[in-house]
Amino acid sequence: MIEVRELSKTYADARFPTLTGISKTIYDGDIIVIIGGSGCGKSTFIRCLNMLERPTGGQVILDGEEISADTYDTSRISRKIGMVFQSFNLFNHLTVIENIMMPQIDNLGIGRQDAFDTAMRLLHQVNLSSKAFSYPAALSGGQKQRVAIARTLAMDPEVILFDEPTSALDPTMVNEVKSVIRSLTKTGKTIMIVTHDMDFARSIANRVFYMDEGTIYEEGTPEQIFDHPQKEKTRQFINRLKVLKIDIDSKD
Repeated sequence: MIEVRELSKTYADARFPTLTGISKTIYDGDIIVIIGGSGCGKSTFIRCLNMLERPTGGQVILDGEEISADTYDTSRISRKIGMVFQSFNLFNHLTVIENIMMPQIDNLGIGRQDAFDTAMRLLHQVNLSSKAFSYPAALSGGQKQRVAIARTLAMDPEVILFDEPTSALDPTMVNEVKSVIRSLTKTGKTIMIVTHDMDFARSIANRVFYMDEGTIYEEGTPEQIFDHPQKEKTRQFINRLKVLKIDIDSKD
């Protein structure tokens, strides 16, 4: 469980705070999707949860330990909270299998053979075992993102954060990444996803956070947020996204 208490973040060169006073409890097994306009603080929020961005105020408490405390050893966080980035962040000079083995060896102290076996199992899970000895430059965007997911899973984290995992992909490659993420929602892990894909958000989440101006402006189930938003800014955001969709299954 993650407890967020009065979380705030202000950058030195910014006129206004990026995050202001966010307090939420994220329960084990939650599938939370974070939506909102560009620049509202979505990515900063999840980056503050694993200390990639240091909050300027408030607390982040994971399983009873304050990981935002100055005295906390942040190297321990990657063993509990994994993150998949929009831009993949693979090491181009390493093969796919080496990209997945390295964090296990360096951070968990696992032997090379065990790390190799785990990496191959995860590559099979994301349907990329045939690419084990390829370099990232030889992969499509969708394949790179699936490798990035496998690398995160290799650390066996309790929580997985996704920062717009499909926004950098060609539309033809989005579904293969979505399929892997959908399968992860059935594992019992806690998952938080920043996305602009509203159909995807609606289909997998049990909670939706709508962010505006650096705070969680409204929260609810997908049905509540997408069909019956209670607050004016949420209604305006959702209404701008609505489109008419018709499935045609006959020439007539």
